[in-house]
Amino acid sequence: MSVIEGVFETKGTHVFFVDEATSSVPLIRQLGCPTGADNIMAGTKGRIDRTCLSETGQYRRYVGGFKEASELSIPFILAKGDDSHVALGALDQSNEVVGWLIGLSDSESVPTLDSNGVMVPPADRTNFYLEGYVASMSFTIGLDEIVRGTVSIQPSGPTVLVMAP
Repeated sequence: MSVIEGVFETKGTHVFFVDEATSSVPLIRQLGCPTGADNIMAGTKGRIDRTCLSETGQYRRYVGGFKEASELSIPFILAKGDDSHVALGALDQSNEVVGWLIGLSDSESVPTLDSNGVMVPPADRTNFYLEGYVASMSFTIGLDEIVRGTVSIQPSGPTVLVMAP
């Protein structure tokens, strides 16, 4: 475990997703060699103006509207024969909304699937859980470098931070 004085280290973090595209039954895949994750829980809410004409103040009055979740970006290193990378490509083509989980370093427990093929986060591991589809997948090939990929996930609903006890 990689928690120092109550603070999470990034080493020991894993990314999991439900693969329904390359298998006849749903299964959990661990993404091979992710190197980061950006825009977790990012997004903005729309605003609804509720200012009445009878207002005499200097400011409009607003309430929050629907939240527009930002795409989650996960860079990774492409590895020959990695089934998770093949599954990402299939999910990119399928537009399937599936479960995604980023498990932090306080445990090595992995998520499971319930009888309906829905991902169940481990109770003893802090994680970010969401459902979403692969919005894009791209690769960068450079001189004196390794092949790097980036998968962007568009959340379809909230991303939930679940803190382990």
